[in-house]
Order: sequence, then structure tokens, then C-alpha cells
Amino acid sequence: MNNHVQFLPLRFLATQPQVDRRIVRLSLTSEGREIVHQLDPVVIAFNERSLHGFSPEQQQTLQEQLRQIVSNVVLETGSGPDDLVQPQHEKN
Repeated sequence: MNNHVQFLPLRFLATQPQVDRRIVRLSLTSEGREIVHQLDPVVIAFNERSLHGFSPEQQQTLQEQLRQIVSNVVLETGSGPDDLVQPQHEKN
């Protein structure tokens, strides 16, 4: 398993077998999804603190740039659109 995810307790992760053994597709278990749900307010507060001082236009530009980075990664790795993590609390 990739070093970047080894810190997560295994009970929060489910793996799916892949044809290419270099790829490990991870998904959250129901317990992991509950933990993420509980962390939503913490993440929202962190994001608000992180973007303090950014104008709405700057926030929009940053969001567009980050989406482009994600798109580039998807193209590079061959992941599909369903593999993208979609923000749950976007401000429009």
C-alpha cells in the first residue's frame, strides 16, 4: 500500500482489486464515511481561515486553478470522473 495512506486505520478503508497491481483503488468504509462527515465542520472552518483576505474573485480563480490541477492529474493517471473528489460545501 502506498506510503501516503498507510497512516489511515485499515477499518476506514476498503480496497478494490485492479488488473494493474501498481494501482491501489481505495474507498472509505461506512465507518470512514462517518468520520469524514464528522470532520466537515472542521474542514469548513479551516478553509474559511485559509481563504481569509481573499476576495470572492480570488477565491473563484483559485478554485478554477485547483480544478485544472485535478483535471491534469486525472488525465495523467487515467482516472475517471467518478474518481474525483467533489467538494461537498462549495460556495457559489
